[in-house]
Amino acid sequence: MSGNHLLQDHLLTLEQVRGCRIECNEGRLWLTADGEDIVLEQGESWLVASDQRVVIESLTDSHYTLHTRYAEQFELLRHTISILHESWRQLRHTLTPLRRPAH
Repeated sequence: MSGNHLLQDHLLTLEQVRGCRIECNEGRLWLTADGEDIVLEQGESWLVASDQRVVIESLTDSHYTLHTRYAEQFELLRHTISILHESWRQLRHTLTPLRRPAH
């Protein structure tokens, strides 16, 4: 977790922060990611769901926190889903020969 100050009208670009949560502790932030615009007021936060670039513009002098602990949880969830998907694929492949052809 890291806290940062951003002066009004200043920009910050974040790369590869999927799974992180951006929290506005003070002020007002305008985030752009995945073609979506999000405005965070004091006390609000947003979870980054992709690896695309996130641009933060401070609409007022602001303080924000980038919570990185969620990145590990997001990766664990992604890995678990991948394992479940592969298990389901193998199960379907195993069960396919058991089906009897229609007569």
